[in-house]
Amino acid sequence: RLRIREIKAMDFIQANIPEKVWLKDLNFKNRELKIHGRATTDDELSVFIHSLEKSKYFSGVLLLQAKEERSVEGSIKSFEISCTVEVD
Repeated sequence: RLRIREIKAMDFIQANIPEKVWLKDLNFKNRELKIHGRATTDDELSVFIHSLEKSKYFSGVLLLQAKEERSVEGSIKSFEISCTVEVD
């Protein structure tokens, strides 16, 4: 039952992730999900976090880390989010 909920949660993320947010890593442990990724702007990251908070699939959404990384192409925001996958 939890496995189906995890799949639905991943479908939600895929359908609601902003265009300029990229996920590098998703880790499930028990019901906790950690998301590592990058975003072009703080606004894009905020939209993503807000969509997770409004979802019935997640609770306790926390931005654990957000830092700016610079490269020759420009700067990008690297982030880590933690949340709990809800069970019916």
